[in-house]
Amino acid sequence: MRPTLLFLPNLNVGGAERSIAELARQLHAAGHPVILALGDASGEFLNQLEPRPPVVDFGTSNTFRAIPALRDLIRRENPVSVLGALDHACVALLIATRLSGRRPKTVVSIRSTPSTQLAGPLPWKDRVILALSRQMFRRADALHGVSQGVTQDAVAFYRVPAAKAITIPNPVITDAVLAATARPPHHPWLIERPATTLVAAGRLTDLKDYPTLFRAIARVHASRPGVRLVIFGEGELRASLTDLRTELGLRDVIDLPGFSANVLGEMAAARLFVLSSKTEGLPGVLIQALAAGTPVVSTDCPSGPREILADGRYGPLVPVGDDHALAEAILAELSRPRQSPPPEAFRPYRADVVLADYLRLLELA
Repeated sequence: MRPTLLFLPNLNVGGAERSIAELARQLHAAGHPVILALGDASGEFLNQLEPRPPVVDFGTSNTFRAIPALRDLIRRENPVSVLGALDHACVALLIATRLSGRRPKTVVSIRSTPSTQLAGPLPWKDRVILALSRQMFRRADALHGVSQGVTQDAVAFYRVPAAKAITIPNPVITDAVLAATARPPHHPWLIERPATTLVAAGRLTDLKDYPTLFRAIARVHASRPGVRLVIFGEGELRASLTDLRTELGLRDVIDLPGFSANVLGEMAAARLFVLSSKTEGLPGVLIQALAAGTPVVSTDCPSGPREILADGRYGPLVPVGDDHALAEAILAELSRPRQSPPPEAFRPYRADVVLADYLRLLELA
């Protein structure tokens, strides 16, 4: 049987990298032929591929330099379908496919709302990628979005015919994820004071809007001095966030321990999980928190949280960038007994539920 080919620049920490790596692993584990092609076979998620599907390493950090080798791979393997994630990788994949002389089903996978991700002035390289994306994505056989909001936004932003669009969520919840939520926490606050410790998780980047969360925690701490926050993640804003923490007098209230291999166990022990993002696609950490049995509070950012939380049924939604509203929602949750979200909150994102949809999309069924 002809394989499907998934293409990414690398497997560094990121939502697209995590979900595509997990999709490749699940397809391979289920006995479906899959090739995971990487511009550079590096990144934290590479070591988590067990069982590991066939991985092709083009040995370059420049995605466009991988086009000749990617073309040759497609020509040689003649895949039934190809899927790319992240705009520059999708453009490279579409070019390589056209040059290969093969005609697999081409799928462009969009992981976040492009109108917010690409808002404002862009560097010239990004402007070139955007122009190529708008020209070439229309020629793909399918545009895949990970949430309804992402799909609708991408159709309008890239000017793709709506008939080519399909929404399939990421296969976030696996048996391994559920097992990991049963691990004991490692962070001392979550061991010693779980009833008053909140958790957030994600890269320390502008789009996660941790400054708003910091200011919300300052308000919460003024009313409930015992409350603490742990943010698991690493990123380029560590220094500025550390400075803001000091400025707000929260050095003993907010901890930034970095990346944790036990984040699911930490989530499960926490009193509350908080998502403060400006924009998302389908925030896997929010779904994982639900699976961990942890109450959640989230911004109503585009897009994903409103769909995941069923318009607020499984957790309150607050306006983006509003630290007052975020603090009030946190305090309201802390004022009531801790109640785990029901299993139906995360069931739509179980791998065994969504894998059949991916098989149809990739023509492996």
